[in-house]
Order: sequence, then C-alpha cells, then structure tokens
Amino acid sequence: MQNFSGDPAQEYFADGMTEELITELSRIHAIKVISRTSVMEYKGTRKHLPQIARELGVDGILEGSVRREGDQVRITVQLLDGPNDRHLWSEDYQREIRGILNLQTEMAQSIARQIRIEVTPQQEARARSGRAVNPEAYEAYLRGRSYITSASLTVQDLQTAQPYFEEAIRKDPGFALGYVGLADCYVYLAFYHQISPASARGPAREALRKAMELDDSVGEAHETLAVLHWYEDWDWAAAEREFNSALALAPNFGCAHLLHGHFLAWKGKRPEALAEIARSGELDPWLLLRGQ
Repeated sequence: MQNFSGDPAQEYFADGMTEELITELSRIHAIKVISRTSVMEYKGTRKHLPQIARELGVDGILEGSVRREGDQVRITVQLLDGPNDRHLWSEDYQREIRGILNLQTEMAQSIARQIRIEVTPQQEARARSGRAVNPEAYEAYLRGRSYITSASLTVQDLQTAQPYFEEAIRKDPGFALGYVGLADCYVYLAFYHQISPASARGPAREALRKAMELDDSVGEAHETLAVLHWYEDWDWAAAEREFNSALALAPNFGCAHLLHGHFLAWKGKRPEALAEIARSGELDPWLLLRGQ
C-alpha cells in the first residue's frame, strides 16, 4: 500500500498494513496469496501489471493506499486483473485504529467475495469478534514488524524490534500479535547466538502461551512453537502437530511451508519435503532466491 499520509515517517505504517492484509487474506484457504517478502520487491516498481502478474504467477493484483490522520485511518483498495491490466473493483474504508484488526478481516472477506470465494462461518465469526487494540500498542507492533520482516534480517534488527514488541504488550496486554513478535525475537536471537537457547526458551514459550491463550488462530504462533519443539525439545510429534496447525490456519504462509519442508527433510521424508519447499517457492518466489 502507498503511504498517502503526507509524512515519510509513516512509511512503516503503510507497509505494516500491507502485511496485515496479506496475512488476513492468507487465512482464506481457497485463495493463493503471495507472501509479503515477494510482494514488497515490487514496491515503487515501474513494471507493468501484466509483467508483475506473470513473474508472481497470479491473476489478481491488489493495490492500495493508506492515509492516517491521528487515530483515524482511511484505506483504499482496488482489485486489478493483472494479465489484462484491467480494473475490477475498489472500495474505501475508514476506521479508528482501535478497530483496525476487524477492518483487515472485513477487507479480506470483501476481496474474497469479489473473486467469488466462499467465506466460511468461522471467518464470518472472526469479523464479528469485536477485537479492539490500543492504538499505541498497534503502532509499536508495526514498528517492530518493520524490523523483523526485513529482507536481510540482522541481529541489530532483532534487538531494535524487541523493545517495540515489549511496548506493545505493556500498552495492551490483550494484544496477541505483540506476544508472537516478542517470541520470534527470542527465538531468532538464540539462533544468531546472541543469547543462549536456554535463556530464550522460557520467555519465548511464555509469550507463545499467552498469545495462544488470547487468540489460538494466529498461524505464526504455531509455526514458532513448532520450531521450538523441533530444535529445543526434540519432540518431533509435537513439532509436526504445530506445523500442521500453522499451515491449517495460514495455508499461504510461505516461510512455514519452507521450514516444514526442512523439518520433513531432516526426518528423511524427501518427497514430502520437496513438495513443501516447492510450495513455499510458489507462495514466496523471493524466499528461495534469498536462501532463507
């Protein structure tokens, strides 16, 4: 999404909204959704829509803009026929940031209906759940996400992101995504040998426990827990169970397919591993190119 707020410092907010809408669309199983990391490669591109559609292997392309004024946010999205460079549908939305989580779900469901995808009763219930988030907590969360979703994730990115997630939790202890971001920081800081696995394990598990207690439908939480079961517990049955849960909740999550593929390869299940790695490449073409 383009930042129409008139303030370059709000770029993180527009990028965060792009990622969150992709995440919501990814929950709808019948839609193939390209992951954020590949989509963001086209930010500011001069390429024509048919070329982008061809490179990503998609028919529909979403474009959008975000205008933020204080605690109000106005979002415009339009659905385009990529191969034919043709406008299909557009809509404007305006909400307080406090209701942004519901707005993202509402937009995803509107888009699904436009391409004649049935929205399940569970997805309808999610839109009616009335989840609200403290605006300052959500802003801190998006700032943290802007660092840990960097194409070339570094230790400094993680160390910068962690306090933002901690702030998000302080501002809104009921905000599940803040706990997921914090758990990811602990896990990856241990992976990069900045903290010991033993010191990361407890805080990461507690953050994931809290996130799932608040909202068990966040696929990314199950993916991170799967990695902990795999690397730390050597509990392969539990790891497989959590990978399956992550992919059931977020079937278009390219990184989860890739990690699951590595897990299956490690277990010696070569055909299944290759299928998962191939699927991750379909959903996030740049993921494999970056060697992540």
